[in-house]
Amino acid sequence: MKKSPLLGAICTCLIFVSQNNNAATLTYTEKTAFTSAAGSLRIEDFNALVNGSAFHTTPLDVGAFTLSMTGTPLTTRNFIDAPPPDYVYFDFSVDGTTFAFIHIDSDDSLFVTFDSPITAFGVDLRELNSDSLSTEIIAAEITITPAIKGEENLRFIGIISDTPYSTVEFRGLTIGGFGMDNVMFSGTAIPIPTAIWLFSTGLLGLIGIARRKQAT
Repeated sequence: MKKSPLLGAICTCLIFVSQNNNAATLTYTEKTAFTSAAGSLRIEDFNALVNGSAFHTTPLDVGAFTLSMTGTPLTTRNFIDAPPPDYVYFDFSVDGTTFAFIHIDSDDSLFVTFDSPITAFGVDLRELNSDSLSTEIIAAEITITPAIKGEENLRFIGIISDTPYSTVEFRGLTIGGFGMDNVMFSGTAIPIPTAIWLFSTGLLGLIGIARRKQAT
């Protein structure tokens, strides 16, 4: 049976759309690229919270999201504090303002749980995986394993997905501590890329033409 060129064009369009739909989540290490891609963002910098507000045993509602922990987290850490948080880390901070001071071990997880689903999440982190692979991040059905960067490291991590998600988990792999500040998030869905929209529109047109030809 002779294969129709029109059918071949339709199959090509289907393959194109399917391949692009698989690329549902993007991760960022550059804040500028993340903010440009995410569009309008809300920011929680923890500066309005009471110094010493804890989330190690009881969930802490910070407004648009809640901080909570599982496992057996230290009660002398895992709270909101202005630098310096204690005499050991006398110069520890993210950007010199109030931040979330987190300590986890291999049986601990920190959860950032949003009141409503989001599609973009970004955060400034200090000392994450500073001397060992102590923490991984899970969100939007993917796992991010930030590289070991040495002491005093300051980094940004962002996640954008076209599938809304409500929880970001910082899962402990071994003992480690880090600071978290300037949580950026958005619930605005990522628009379908123009190329996919054009191909989808063309696909509908091709299907219509094929049906008319079959009817005659």
